[in-house]
Amino acid sequence: MVRALLMYQFLQISPSYALAHKVKTQRIEFPQQILLVSDLYEIEATDEAFRDVWIGFEKILENHVLFGDVFSVPFPIWWSDLGGYELFGYKEPKPSVTLITSLARSKKPNSLTSENINRYLLKARPAENNPPVHIFAVPAGIGLRKQLTLVKQKLESMDSEIESTPYVASEPEFKFAGERLRPRALISYLQVFFCRAAFRDKSLWQIGAAANISKTHSAQIPNPLKARPSSANAYTREVLNILTNRAILRAQRTAENAARGNFPVHNAIPLPRHDWEAIFQQIEKLPSLKLPLIG
Repeated sequence: MVRALLMYQFLQISPSYALAHKVKTQRIEFPQQILLVSDLYEIEATDEAFRDVWIGFEKILENHVLFGDVFSVPFPIWWSDLGGYELFGYKEPKPSVTLITSLARSKKPNSLTSENINRYLLKARPAENNPPVHIFAVPAGIGLRKQLTLVKQKLESMDSEIESTPYVASEPEFKFAGERLRPRALISYLQVFFCRAAFRDKSLWQIGAAANISKTHSAQIPNPLKARPSSANAYTREVLNILTNRAILRAQRTAENAARGNFPVHNAIPLPRHDWEAIFQQIEKLPSLKLPLIG
């Protein structure tokens, strides 16, 4: 689910995905789509390079059918509406037995008993994507050997359709790129991107320090948004400029690759125009897109 959450957040900062959402929701006709894409990428439709841009945008339009509205729907609702487990797949945990509750002789069920049962049925089991299970009342105080025998006999005598339900991972409709996920790096790219949009009049080194892009170098610039360049911080500013520029570029590339259904990667790709003021206004409207600062 972490991969899906991060992809959802990167889709939210993709200008091309935002345009695809506009095209789909406003039912914009093909000729107007050409003009909008040409304007977004600042490439004439007659330019040879526009062909690759348009092919990419067609893929984004296809992916909008899969991922839908990420701009007004909070992630939990988005995940539920999409059928997240089916779309992205899941790996069920290794099968295990869960003790829900125990009752001593002559003890009547109380509120704690109900809480334990509800905790499993409403929280623990849904957290595992509701795997197939049997719920038994196993007699206590008769010894382990006898308990195992009774449970084995009961399972062998059952004619249940549940047993035909495989306890295995689902095959996802959408597959992520690669096996390795670096969430801290991706969150860092997002933070720097947000700061770039929020502090548009600041230098890259100030933005990087404000986003805490580097523990070592950011700490050298106290109160970064009011800091002034000096010979004493020249080296730190140079390093922060490089780190910040790289993080912004990777955020942009990751977002545009995500829009094309390739996540999480930051491969070189044609980038659309980034209107930082418009992006900031859009970010402020996004549902529950607040990320903790990385210490």
